Amino acid sequence: MDEMIGEATLNLKRTISKAQKEGFIEVPKTYITCANANMVGEDRGNLMFSMTILTKDDADDDPVGESWDEPNHDPFLKKPTAGRGLGNMLGGMGLNFDFAWNPFGKFLPFILCLMVFLTMLTLFMYGKMFGML
Repeated sequence: MDEMIGEATLNLKRTISKAQKEGFIEVPKTYITCANANMVGEDRGNLMFSMTILTKDDADDDPVGESWDEPNHDPFLKKPTAGRGLGNMLGGMGLNFDFAWNPFGKFLPFILCLMVFLTMLTLFMYGKMFGML
């Protein structure tokens, strides 16, 4: 029962017996090149991979949280700050706007929401006024 990791092979039976003897197994930082079968000869990205294999008892003695939840150690996960703005959110939906010109700073989303709300209110009032609603 062998699993491929990059170009190295992990033998599970040997790995389990080594972990039971030594208490843990450390797989050092390794870089794996990712490719697409439809784009032969073209690298599509790199994956940095490291791993520590522990016995269940050792893992239970030193628990860690899911993703950024506490306790956040081994490895410590820093919360990302880049790519969290309105422009990135709209870009993720396929709407690529450049907000570098933005003179309103972090208040731009509130101003845009206010404009949409006022437009809808105006349309509602015209509808009431002219008997369309």
